[in-house]
Amino acid sequence: MKRRIEKWETRELRRRTKNSMNFKTLRRKIKRAMPTILTFIGAGGVIGVAYAASKAGEKKVELEKQAKEERLTKSEAFFLIAPAYGPTIGIAAGTMACIFGANKLNKKQQASLISAYAILERSYSEYRKTASDLLGNDGDKEIVKEMVKSKLSGNLNSADKEDGEKQLFYDMASERYFQATKETVMAAEYMLNRNMAIRGYAPLNEFYGFLGIPEMSFGDEIGWSLGTGWDFYGYQWIDFTHEETEVDGVEVTIIRMPFEPHLDYIDG
Repeated sequence: MKRRIEKWETRELRRRTKNSMNFKTLRRKIKRAMPTILTFIGAGGVIGVAYAASKAGEKKVELEKQAKEERLTKSEAFFLIAPAYGPTIGIAAGTMACIFGANKLNKKQQASLISAYAILERSYSEYRKTASDLLGNDGDKEIVKEMVKSKLSGNLNSADKEDGEKQLFYDMASERYFQATKETVMAAEYMLNRNMAIRGYAPLNEFYGFLGIPEMSFGDEIGWSLGTGWDFYGYQWIDFTHEETEVDGVEVTIIRMPFEPHLDYIDG
């Protein structure tokens, strides 16, 4: 009986996880396509405005005749005729909202892409600059440690130095540090790879969601995928490395991704 219950719970957990991932995937795709959707709605709105204006013109002629027959004043005639243009004004306002909304979303997505490019390029440039100043067999690891030390030195507060179950980590991809248990980090790395294996791709923000830390503005624009990853970048699994160093007397574990997230992952 206990075994049956455990099997049922496992199936139920898989079903809920799958439904949750499908919903998140759909929401992400709609978000990316929203500027295009709004543009098409705006184009349809232009046609709608023309049609509504034509119908309002026909109704205006009839209402003007009615106003003359009833000998209404100019103000009374205005309040009689004005509602005929209500649909035209409503459609025009909606069309303008769609056009401005599409433009705003396009700018937001472009800003996210620019931020993604900028942070990756900055990290790489700093890496190359520091590499030229260091020598040794383990130069790569030493370079990364020196980069992290330069960023964190003097910025760690007393809370970061307290003993406890949580450790201090530094994420190279987002250039920030956070506190978490080692088990939480290992589980987040596993879940990210699990989702990529099931779904075929995984955005960077999903990793931060599993870690329980704030997402990045560009985190949905870059990620990993099985198709693009294997064809162009040479990976089928998202590797993570953990390198320990000390900054201001505090132990810091540096999280690196040998295969960095890329912009064309969703096409895979």
